[in-house]
Amino acid sequence: MSYQFDVVVVGAGVICLACAKYLVEQAQVTHQGFEIRPGGEDPSTVNARCLINAAGLYAVSVAKGIDGLAVNHTPQTFFAKGN
Repeated sequence: MSYQFDVVVVGAGVICLACAKYLVEQAQVTHQGFEIRPGGEDPSTVNARCLINAAGLYAVSVAKGIDGLAVNHTPQTFFAKGN
C-alpha cells in the first residue's frame, strides 16, 4: 500500500480489484488510455491513462479481454514448477 500512497501524493488515483477476472465487466483501449467498467450492483465507468494488469495467473486472459489491445501487448503464459 505504500506505492498507493506515493501515487496518490502526486495526484493520481489507484483502484485495486481483488481479482480482475471476476470484477471487470468490460475494458477497452481509448484515445486517452483505457475505459474500465467494473461489474457489480452499481455499475460505473473508470477512465485511466495507465492500466496495470496484476492479475497473476489470470493476466493473459484479462489482457485478451481488453478490447483494442494490440497483440504485442498481450503477455504469454509461462508455467514453472516451484518447490
